[in-house]
Amino acid sequence: MKKIMICISIVILILTGCNGGKDCSNKNTKCVEDWNNKDVKEITIYKKDSMGNKGVTGIVQEQKKIDTFLKAMQTAESIPGDLKVSPPDYEAEIVLKDNKMASSLFQLWLPSESDGMIVYLKNTSQGNKLTIEQNKEIKAIIESVRIHPSK
Repeated sequence: MKKIMICISIVILILTGCNGGKDCSNKNTKCVEDWNNKDVKEITIYKKDSMGNKGVTGIVQEQKKIDTFLKAMQTAESIPGDLKVSPPDYEAEIVLKDNKMASSLFQLWLPSESDGMIVYLKNTSQGNKLTIEQNKEIKAIIESVRIHPSK
């Protein structure tokens, strides 16, 4: 009887704790796939150096640029297999207007002339492929925002 209860408890924990790879961890957090783009206040971008350290910061606040960024994130294809990659080019945080909702953290790899990749920090074993076009759009957005030293 004790073994059955333990097995049932484990199954319940797995089912309630598993979020299918979505970037959310509790009932009060909307997954990135569920956000209305109007929920987003801003996207804060941290430049990463070759050692993976935070360098400079930029903030995306224009709604059109936020929409482009989120569309790329929401349509990125999952990359099968284990990730073995160099440090990311950028780390970013999506800040929502409702401060009761948790923000979403992710890393970006944006090479010059190839597909990019996004990895959510809540699931670093799963990469998501950005097309060359999405990669270029995101790089253009990052280049267009004011970059200033991080605090």
